[in-house]
Amino acid sequence: MLTSVRTRVVLLLSVLAVLGCSDRRANEERLLLDREARVDGEAPPAVRRRQIEDLEGLTLRDPELVGVRDTCVAGHRALLRAEEEQARASRMLAELTDGDRDAPIPAGRAAEVEQALEASNEAIGEARESLGRCKDEMTALRSRHG
Repeated sequence: MLTSVRTRVVLLLSVLAVLGCSDRRANEERLLLDREARVDGEAPPAVRRRQIEDLEGLTLRDPELVGVRDTCVAGHRALLRAEEEQARASRMLAELTDGDRDAPIPAGRAAEVEQALEASNEAIGEARESLGRCKDEMTALRSRHG
């Protein structure tokens, strides 16, 4: 009889633990969905940087969700980096040509502009890959929370 009671208690505790983990994961999913949705691609870079930091700072215990969060953060950061490198290249060109499209650009400075553009293109590739995965993961999470 005592063994039967112990078995029932162990089973009950196991069920409660599984349910608790399930609820925790669902809560973490909702938090992740909310925080990622707050990253506004149209916001000024300084605002977006804070939004990305908020997303990165989200404490999650589920390893899968941590991976999703980190993928999204990497994608948003890469996109921001691409925009910053593009702006840097534009500023350098404007400075070098003083608005004259036909003005010659010194070879060394042209290489700097080219490096900024290459860095921008690399970051765009990183952003496209990471944000694509992020979007897919967020879509899957949204479908569970309808």
